[in-house]
Amino acid sequence: MSARNQEIEVKNLTINGQALQAEDGTVILEAARSIGIFIPHYCYHPKLSIAGCCRMCLVEIQGQPKLQPACRTPVEEGMIVSTDSSKAIRAQRAQLEFLLLNHPIDCPICDQAGECGLQDFYMMEFGQHKSRFAKEEKIKRPKAVAIGPHIVFDAERCILCTRCIRFCIEIAKQPEIGTKNRGNHSQITTFPGQQLDNPYSINTVDICPVGALTSKDFRFKIRPWFLYSTPSVCPGCANGCNIFICINKKHYVNLQRAQIYRLKPKENPEVNDCWLCDEGRLSYKLVNENRVLQPHIRQDGQLVLVSWERAINEIKNRVQKILTEYGPQRIGALASSKATNEANYLFKKFAHEVLETPNLDFLKGLTGYGDDFLIREDKTPNTRGAIDLEIGPGAGGIGAAEMLSPANPLKGLWIMGAEPTESYDNEQVNEALASLELLIIQTSNFTASCQWAHIILPSATFAEVDGTFINYKGRVQRVFKAMQPRPESLANEVILGRVARAMGYDWQEHTPAEIMRQIAAEIPRYHGLDYEKIGDKGIQT
Repeated sequence: MSARNQEIEVKNLTINGQALQAEDGTVILEAARSIGIFIPHYCYHPKLSIAGCCRMCLVEIQGQPKLQPACRTPVEEGMIVSTDSSKAIRAQRAQLEFLLLNHPIDCPICDQAGECGLQDFYMMEFGQHKSRFAKEEKIKRPKAVAIGPHIVFDAERCILCTRCIRFCIEIAKQPEIGTKNRGNHSQITTFPGQQLDNPYSINTVDICPVGALTSKDFRFKIRPWFLYSTPSVCPGCANGCNIFICINKKHYVNLQRAQIYRLKPKENPEVNDCWLCDEGRLSYKLVNENRVLQPHIRQDGQLVLVSWERAINEIKNRVQKILTEYGPQRIGALASSKATNEANYLFKKFAHEVLETPNLDFLKGLTGYGDDFLIREDKTPNTRGAIDLEIGPGAGGIGAAEMLSPANPLKGLWIMGAEPTESYDNEQVNEALASLELLIIQTSNFTASCQWAHIILPSATFAEVDGTFINYKGRVQRVFKAMQPRPESLANEVILGRVARAMGYDWQEHTPAEIMRQIAAEIPRYHGLDYEKIGDKGIQT
């Protein structure tokens, strides 16, 4: 029998009087965590190699004369462990005081305050408010040093847990930092001539247990206890990394005033573990950049602000004019791999039933750098979803390439959530769009193609809608609304429904969950799928 097929050996042990079983090879720290017992630690991280250097996790094991580090001691049959004995607690207190010998009293001004492990144990758990080491004797080290495009380092706060070093070597695969000097003068530093600028560098801020590494982007913007986090999916590429969208809690009641302060990785072993690339992490900025906040209509060559009623009435008249004079073959519809499945599904239905056109396709958007870890070359989150929904030309219809060609036969074009110049040659796209009698762009942000638009409709961003994305592996994942759309902006599904009803179609307003059930009923691959089954980790199809 191969080793793979052999049953994993299970060990029986006791921790703090609780009997449990753990797989052979499990360290005491993880075994204790499995039954709700937390052992203090700084250097240990479940996704990194074990260093055992902070010595905060020392525990007492019956039969052994000295305390043992729980992070690197594997469980044994019959082992009796005490994490809260007086001997273990004294050792943890002493080690904590040792780690703080040269630590500055920075808590009131430290960006990590409120989510700092050192602060939690020192102040909250052990109540060690006094040190036996005089303040004037502390060793001074560099503070607020930019060691990369996204990272600021404070050497005085560092406790040399080496998590950041191990991350760069083992996860980012770019060893850019190490330690210099010895003993009391040891210090984290970048290698000569290098910066901490790998594509995953901001993860070092997440895993730093203290305030030694901070993010330039988030630094001093808001205290973490003022943030409210909503789970979602990163819109930065086709990998579909799980994230938390962090907004100011003060405005959670009035979500239209909310602002995104940061994205943080949400653990999902099937997608991104607990990591997130820097590009995806900073993609939240599109929520506020160049937002379209009100409908626009072009009059006398200029875009002017109008009401939704006026914009929808204009669409109704001009679309009907094209359909009457030229027929549905002369109007096109372009969906987007940036939009949710629910929005794309409704857009497909809108093109077929309302516009009555076979000229339907989706724009794939930008491509760029990819690697063999989390970053995909496809820089949109839902290409797989658009493909699975069969967003493409019907019988006798034309695709995106022909629609955006200067020789296209179209008189009107409706674009939802996409920018054509990201997919096709700028010059040709501009010539094609300039020739149209009617160009409707449904978008959250002003784009290059808006210069040719006759009507612009403000839509919501990924952070302002509920729905689903499907990553490049075919995993369906939930997108949760973290905030209300900006004033006058609407979800794509709502916009399409309003226009359809204005044009005389009996379209009921459906929630994203109801639209997903419609998708599941029509697409065999997703039969029986609903939001409950998708859950918070997604589901592989």
